[in-house]
Amino acid sequence: MSSNPHRHAFGVVVRVIGLLALLYGLYSAWYAGIRWFGLTTRYNLPANSAILFASFYSGMGLVLLRCANWVVRFAYGPELDKPD
Repeated sequence: MSSNPHRHAFGVVVRVIGLLALLYGLYSAWYAGIRWFGLTTRYNLPANSAILFASFYSGMGLVLLRCANWVVRFAYGPELDKPD
């Protein structure tokens, strides 16, 4: 485990952004389901666009949650082991 607290904080931020994106994707899927059945909403977005948003944000959220370590490694480089 590295002793870099910024690296760990960045990993937490990436996972939180992934979770928020996934939740927004689920919200968009819920909205698409409402629009698909013809119910009215206060927004004027077609169901097809809501499905597109839902798939994009859900996919992005899942990728960020599953590959957060890769994103941290990309941003900070590989973890270097310090000799004792």
